[in-house]
Amino acid sequence: MNFPVGGMLVFFALFWSALTLVFDGLIGYTAVRQLVAQGHTVTEGTILSSSVATSEDSDGTTYRPEVSFRYTVGERELLGTRLSYDQSFASDGEWAHKTVAGLAPGTSVKVYYNPADPADSILRPGLDGGLLFMALFLTPFNAVMVFLWAALARAVHLKWFRPTAGGVRLEATARGTSVRLEGLPALGAGLAAVAATAFASVFIVGFGAGGFHPGSTAIIAAWGVVLGAGIVATFWQMLRNASDRGRLVFDETTGDVVLPPTHGRSAPLALSGTGLTAVHLSHEMTTDSEGSTQTKYILTLVAKGRAPERLTLWSDETKTRGFGTWLAAKLRVPFVEE
Repeated sequence: MNFPVGGMLVFFALFWSALTLVFDGLIGYTAVRQLVAQGHTVTEGTILSSSVATSEDSDGTTYRPEVSFRYTVGERELLGTRLSYDQSFASDGEWAHKTVAGLAPGTSVKVYYNPADPADSILRPGLDGGLLFMALFLTPFNAVMVFLWAALARAVHLKWFRPTAGGVRLEATARGTSVRLEGLPALGAGLAAVAATAFASVFIVGFGAGGFHPGSTAIIAAWGVVLGAGIVATFWQMLRNASDRGRLVFDETTGDVVLPPTHGRSAPLALSGTGLTAVHLSHEMTTDSEGSTQTKYILTLVAKGRAPERLTLWSDETKTRGFGTWLAAKLRVPFVEE
């Protein structure tokens, strides 16, 4: 990406990260408390009252089950008011009413209390469908945060450290130097798959399998699909990156080049080093469906007696220029700018 380091990308990354991490912290803190409570001391208690609390705003009505219960620790009789440490309101009123229906006054319940502070008690410890659903909901936001900081780190690396060949992946092979011109990092592909399937799963689970508090089967299945998609995408991209597609190979001794089957080429194209005349840099403006314009930077390899062969179509000028000048030097031909 061709963003000025310290510019809008930094501001947006900071804003997005701050917002995302606040919600991560809230969910994470609640989840830790819920897990710790599984090891708390258990005693018998009795429900005194149960009801559904509501909250209304411009977005509609939200609900939360509320209970009070009595339990005894040693000689002390205590009053508890928390179903769990998750005290948030949610839009799924059906779940709230169903929960309250199972906790009618007089019902005997197990109470989990902190032995170091017996007044700290809940009825339902552990990770429930609501917390796992919220973690699923936040997954795409966290993925975007990771991609933003990865883009920033790469921009800083390219701008300040000037890596060899513009930072493209170089590998020594039996055929010569292999340059990977296309392809995502495998972990990046996996993270993108996790984000996409998590985004879809939020709607599938939220509207079709229990709302904000789905059953354990539904939410575990959703997480299985999300993590499975990430693993499959990671290994698929690893295999794709290991293939010849998207790789330029050249012999530093002869200058011969094999171009990958991309940019209109249906098969790898071998060019003799003696016929190469220049590496050419140009640019073009593209417009997306929303009307936003972006500059794309194009490298082409010029050879005698044939049309120029396109090598790249990248949005990062620093990377394109770095690779172009490096390749021209290796092929012993001029680097020509438009």
